[in-house]
Amino acid sequence: MKLQKTTWALVITALFLTTFVYLYEVVGKSQQEVQAAKQRKIFDFTKEDIQGFTIEREKEKLVFKRVEKETTSWQILEPEESPANDPAVSFLLELLAEGERDRLILARSEELEEYGLSKPLVTVAIAIENRSQPYILELGKENFDRKFIYARVNPDKNEKKSIEIILIPIDFKYAVERELEEWKAKKKDE
Repeated sequence: MKLQKTTWALVITALFLTTFVYLYEVVGKSQQEVQAAKQRKIFDFTKEDIQGFTIEREKEKLVFKRVEKETTSWQILEPEESPANDPAVSFLLELLAEGERDRLILARSEELEEYGLSKPLVTVAIAIENRSQPYILELGKENFDRKFIYARVNPDKNEKKSIEIILIPIDFKYAVERELEEWKAKKKDE
């Protein structure tokens, strides 16, 4: 049995379309998902890139620096020098490096107070290896259902146009609102 030219053309067209659909649906979708995940991430650095961070709250400033010691890898520099509690620091670093935003809100500068960002409750400055300027994360109020918190990343104080506000998990608030004693490493006799 000999196939006609039109049959061969249909078979080749079907193979071409099958290949196209496969590449678009399987390969293309996975690349789109990777790209979407990157866009949802708050920052584009890893936990290991973080060399230090500062937490500024209403009446307190905490400064942390990565050190190479056997007992702890983080040191509190301000308000007093002390080894840092590694689990508390790791929790915050994991959120900073892997945290994802829930959504993006565009607001005007006069609306910042409504989100608690005209005078942020907490500001976190993150020093990254091989970067001269720190990344800044400002935290504002919780949203209506208390699952997220309003935040700004690397805010431009001279912004006149629309301002980007993101919703991030409430875990960020819990991570930075620790008392100084919770940030300190426990002594071995305690």
